[in-house]
Amino acid sequence: MFDSQYVYKIIKKDGESLAIPNSAGIFDSMELSALYAQGYVFCCEITAPTPSRAIEIYNELVKSEIIKLQQEITRLQAECSNLQRQNESLKQNSSQWSHESSNSIKYYELFGFSEFPQPDELKKRFKSIQSKLHPDKGGDKQLSQLFNKAYSVLTKH
Repeated sequence: MFDSQYVYKIIKKDGESLAIPNSAGIFDSMELSALYAQGYVFCCEITAPTPSRAIEIYNELVKSEIIKLQQEITRLQAECSNLQRQNESLKQNSSQWSHESSNSIKYYELFGFSEFPQPDELKKRFKSIQSKLHPDKGGDKQLSQLFNKAYSVLTKH
């Protein structure tokens, strides 16, 4: 035996769902407009044999969508945690560049020297690098600041 199927408009307000038949003459547009005026909003159309089954199908779809969204939230939280770990790692590596120590690169190595350079060689290299890195010349601000700091530390020796 074949069950008749009808199309229902699912409308909702404050957790209450209604299944309104979507066929001419059963529920006219003025009555539907009155429900919209009371704050009901259209959610979707569902094909089902009865209004109660249409609401059940709608609730199943909502639950399914909630599960998908919760899974996506979990995935995004894991990705966020991973990015935060990477960020912390980069910050730690960055701090090694900004403080000269026996375990990190020496400031003069930033300028391409294998040992402490003569002041005039250092100044010449610094000007050459800054002519390319300075933000006013289209360079990177952070790199320019790093080389400024390194030059400042090296010229205090």
